[in-house]
Amino acid sequence: MEDAAALRVHVPIGVVILLLTLVRIGWWCFMDYKPASVPMPSWQDHASRAVHILFYVVILGTVASGIGMVILSGAGPIIFGGDLATLTDLFDYPPRRPHGIGARVIIVLLILHVGAALYHHLLKRDQLLRRMWFGAR
Repeated sequence: MEDAAALRVHVPIGVVILLLTLVRIGWWCFMDYKPASVPMPSWQDHASRAVHILFYVVILGTVASGIGMVILSGAGPIIFGGDLATLTDLFDYPPRRPHGIGARVIIVLLILHVGAALYHHLLKRDQLLRRMWFGAR
């Protein structure tokens, strides 16, 4: 039952993550001034772009699989105020596997992203973090 109660926090956080991701994609497409890249080997530039795109794809896929589990299980009304004792086991639904894989991939991408940022900041000292900050041009 403790896991079921955690869904009352987990699901709204997933919805917030979806909304923030959509806002970020919209910002990136329409409002971001996209400063020039710092000089780096082409493989690092390609890896950087791949990680950023993968972040969005995996986040959206993970949220979609979470929505799929809620819809297939009929858990929405239960999670948002119903009797948690009637909640079915979400591990029984097919979107559970991609949801778990997506969560693990997000963690790996986050580690790669933070590691690369620290590498540029602490070792290369190429002002990459300054370039990423709001208003830094």
